[in-house]
Amino acid sequence: MGEAEERPQLIGGVVLKVIYSCYWGSYLAVVAASLHLGLLKGNDDLSNEKILNLPFFGKIKKRDLGEMTFIGTDNRGREIYVMGSKKSGRIIERTLNGFAQIYGLEKHTVDFIDLMKYNNFYTCCGTFMIHKLGLKNAGMAVLIWGIKKSFGRLRNLVSKVLNEPAYF
Repeated sequence: MGEAEERPQLIGGVVLKVIYSCYWGSYLAVVAASLHLGLLKGNDDLSNEKILNLPFFGKIKKRDLGEMTFIGTDNRGREIYVMGSKKSGRIIERTLNGFAQIYGLEKHTVDFIDLMKYNNFYTCCGTFMIHKLGLKNAGMAVLIWGIKKSFGRLRNLVSKVLNEPAYF
C-alpha cells in the first residue's frame, strides 16, 4: 500500500492557495514555486540548465501579467501559483485579502508572497536586458547569476511557507 496522502488544507471548504509573485512572474516566482513543490531541492547544485528547464521559467509574457499560472499542488493539498505583478505586489495582496473578506473567507485562504525584495542588481539587469534590450542570451546569463545569488534567501522563505501551521 502507498503512503497516505494528506488531505487538502481547507478553510470553509476552500482549498488554500499559495501565490508566488515577482515582477514578470516567470523568474523568481517560478524558482520559489519549484522549491515549494520539490522540483528544486534546497541543497541542489543550481546549474543554469536546471533553472532553464523549470516549468514556465522565462515563458510568461507581458500580456500575462496579473494572471495566475497554476504550477502544481503541494503535499498538503495547497494549490501553488505564480503571477507577474510588476511593482504592484502590495496592492494585489491587499485586493486579495479584501475579496476574501467580502466573500466571507478566512484571512489565510490565499497566501500571497511578493518576491520583489528578493531581486538584486543582477536579476534586475538581466530582466532589463531580456525584455527591454532584446538581449535574451546575455540577459538570461545575468539573470540566472542573480537568481543564484538570491537562492539561499528564497530557500529560507519557501521553507517558512512550507512549515506554516494549518489554518483550520
